[in-house]
Parts: sequence; C-alpha cells; structure tokens
Amino acid sequence: MGDEFAWGASIMINICFIVEGLSEEKFIEHVIVPHLEKLKNINSKVINLDGGIAKKRIERLIIGMSYTYDYVTTMIDFCRLHAAKFDNYSEIMRMDISSGEKASKLEEQLLSKFEVSQKLRIIPHIQPYEFEALCFADSNGLIKSDMLLEKHQKRIEIEKNKYLDCESINNQELPAKRLEKYGYSKLSSLFYLHANLALIRESCPHFNQWIIKLENTVKTYDRY
Repeated sequence: MGDEFAWGASIMINICFIVEGLSEEKFIEHVIVPHLEKLKNINSKVINLDGGIAKKRIERLIIGMSYTYDYVTTMIDFCRLHAAKFDNYSEIMRMDISSGEKASKLEEQLLSKFEVSQKLRIIPHIQPYEFEALCFADSNGLIKSDMLLEKHQKRIEIEKNKYLDCESINNQELPAKRLEKYGYSKLSSLFYLHANLALIRESCPHFNQWIIKLENTVKTYDRY
C-alpha cells in the first residue's frame, strides 16, 4: 500500500477508502485490501473521519479524492447518521424494511449529490448497524482478538443467533454496546488480525454486496 502510482505494463487500480474510525481503518488495511490484492495490484489510501462524519464533509472528501484515485468508497456506520445530517434519516429508520435496504437508501442519497460521471467512480457503503456486526459474524475471530471475551463466547453466540443475520442486530441496543457487556473494547480490539472475511460475508449480506462490487470493479478495471 502507498501513494505511489504504477503506470505501464502492470496495471494498478488506485482506491481511496473513507472510513469512520480506527477499527474500520485497520480492517480495511489488514482484511479488505489484501483480499482485493489477490485480484489486481492495489494502491490504496484510507482516510479516517475520526468522528467527523458530517455528510457535507464526506461529500467534499469524495470529490477531492476522486481527482486522484480511480475509485472512492466508504465504510460508515448508519446507526448515528442522524447527527451527520442525512435527509429523512428518522423516516428511513422507521420503515418496515431490512437493515440492508435502509442502508441502501442512505447510500443512494449520498450518491445522488454527484454528477453522473463521478457516480461511476464512487462506491458508497454504509454498514448496518455498525462495524461490530462484523465482529458478531466471526465470533471465533473476535475471541482470538481478546481472550477476556473467551468465557462469554456462548453468550455472544446466543445473542447472534437471535437474529436472521448479524446486520439485523439493531439500534435498540447497538452491537458494540452488547459486546461491551462482555469486556469488548473497540479502541483496543485486534479483531482485524483474526477476522475471517468469508464468515463475515455469510452473515452480513449488505457488507457482502459491497465486497462483490469492489471485487467486480477491481477484476474488470483496465486503464487503457
């Protein structure tokens, strides 16, 4: 990874990831980018919003990075996007539709602000309900990342199995709050070192759709 672009015989695709926090940043660097690098040479940059997830800021970053990178994508939790000034957020949250469909509506809203030519190079992803859905999806990886959680593995599995998929663990009590009861700490978690991407994709359908989009984009990319 790095900011040096490669031109010539070896085609490289330049992708900028805009993410919400440190857990997402590490997950992109250690899990997503290595996965995509199996398909094609990747030059990646990760921009951590570090809590500053105002919608206008995200839009400005997307525009700015689109001048330098072939594609810009996001990984942002949707559980707190009301404060980020997304339109009709509360109404979307009240809709009797799946969490993935709600996230798709927010992604469409984010994408709608850009010109057609820009939209072709923007791959928005908003994660239902938050990053810790991925941790629930791979509880073995989660336990390996923090042995303090080991004695609670059965309880974590019971919570997980209450839902059709891990992205349905909703904002009545957010996934991170549920895991914190068992000693999970987002700031110190090493989940990214043990995460099994295949398991996560099986239990997180909206996340999986994003990975498929990234895979297809990388596989079909040809600068020339």
